[in-house]
Amino acid sequence: NGVAAAAAGSARAPGRLSSSRICVVVRKRPLNRAEEGRGEGDICVVEGERQLALLAPKEKVDLTKYTERHGFCFDEVFGEHATNRTLYERAARPLVDTVFDKGSATCFAYGQTGSGKTFTMMGRGDGENRGIYLQAAIDIFQRLERGQRVDVSFFEIYAGKLFDLLDGKKKLCAREDGKGNVNVVGLKEFHVRDARELMTLIEAGNSERAAGETGANKESSRSHAILQISVKVLPSLKLFGKFTFIDLAGSERGADTTNSDRQTRMEGAEINKSLLALKECIRSLDQGHRHVPFRGSKLTEVLRDSFVGNCRTVMIANISPASSSCEHTLNTLRYADRVKELKKGQEPKQDFGDMSELAPRPQQLPTGPHHVHRSCNGHPLFCPVPHGPGMGAPSMMMASAGSAHSPESALTLLDLDSPRSGGSGAAPRDAPAPLRPCPTPETSVGLDLGDDVFLEDCASMEAQHQQLLDCVLAEEEQVKAAHRTRIDAVMELLRLEMAELNALECPGSNIVAYVDRTLALFAQQRANMAQIQERLEHLKKLVMEEESMSHHVCEAR
Repeated sequence: NGVAAAAAGSARAPGRLSSSRICVVVRKRPLNRAEEGRGEGDICVVEGERQLALLAPKEKVDLTKYTERHGFCFDEVFGEHATNRTLYERAARPLVDTVFDKGSATCFAYGQTGSGKTFTMMGRGDGENRGIYLQAAIDIFQRLERGQRVDVSFFEIYAGKLFDLLDGKKKLCAREDGKGNVNVVGLKEFHVRDARELMTLIEAGNSERAAGETGANKESSRSHAILQISVKVLPSLKLFGKFTFIDLAGSERGADTTNSDRQTRMEGAEINKSLLALKECIRSLDQGHRHVPFRGSKLTEVLRDSFVGNCRTVMIANISPASSSCEHTLNTLRYADRVKELKKGQEPKQDFGDMSELAPRPQQLPTGPHHVHRSCNGHPLFCPVPHGPGMGAPSMMMASAGSAHSPESALTLLDLDSPRSGGSGAAPRDAPAPLRPCPTPETSVGLDLGDDVFLEDCASMEAQHQQLLDCVLAEEEQVKAAHRTRIDAVMELLRLEMAELNALECPGSNIVAYVDRTLALFAQQRANMAQIQERLEHLKKLVMEEESMSHHVCEAR
């Protein structure tokens, strides 16, 4: 049966991961029937156990066709004939040893939609192609000792928010405790007794995942699914070891979502942000850095324990060999390559293949705090800048075509110490900061899509559009924070109003003082309302500018 076959396979030699904290492997799937029917060719060539070349079809300006070769080297490369059993034994099985060494094991599945991530993780049948989930679960239950049990949780990260896939997509919160550990509050865990019961839960959770249509695929995963298999000690239920599987969202480029609605583009921006943060965390782990930037996204923040202490990580990059997926495959390979490009004590590695032509690189734009976006109609856009100590919501800066706003013109909030003390001119610490002028357009990079300016590089335009998407997301977070601050301020002002009204009922109350202090409270309410209205208008302008730029990108393509 399947369990006996797994036991026989467990006697094989350990994989390469046994001597490394991180392993990046690439799996190439075969051409499917639809691709063969369209006459598409295989552009990926496996050259040994660790090397792979991508032969990208190109066309010169004079319509001369040529092939551009990209060579890559990884820890393991699996061709189209490799089975899930081979992949598991050579790359993922050593992670089970980490779990029973009281450590944390993590396995990522990455790649475009349709590249074989689901087949790799879920598999098919009980033979050589059973999924990584099932094979790992069988090994874990075989090695389970008396006094230990297995608990399972399954949740997704969608648009920076957490949802429990096994509890009706209940919204969750990630909070850090006093020991620096990040806990997912409200996440439901289920006790499972065997591998089949575990797979039933996984199938139920996968049916709840968020999916949507992009320009690249009609059914693309728009969320990161995180499955946690925890080995606990009885009767205290103290964590002994943990195996985390992450099925990352489809890695379509931002350009493939330009024909979609705004929600899909926002989803793509969040996915790209989390994937970049994940890459930096894995690189920091591989190089042994003391600091790992796990706060870069919600994904890496939740997976903090996967990057510290006794931990091992495997990334499985799934690629499609079809010529129609050339750009997606190259993007996936470059992402996986950059994860491992800075080995400890080594120089960054380069492509080892000969290339007949060098493709032009996209224009690099500065992304610092003073980067200014210009809209397609010449109006300024607003981007976040760092805020200092004592400032609540992050401040905003504005680029003006003519002159900058003066600080005196910005709205400030009154600070009423108490109903009896009158008002003071100091702004409360939790109040939104006033608008600050940004550097002049001459010292910033413009983004002007008017008739008198022509952007020569379509890739550069797509990069600028991605930056604008990031700016929209950052402004959205600031607006939400400012809105919550205003609600708290409104509740406090209502409390102060009630205190003034009750004080007026007392004998000997000062009616003039009551009127002055109440008017001051009303003035602060109006100031609060003006602040949040202005920020909402800024957000609306950003969203409209992003919509307009998206149309320009579509026309340029």
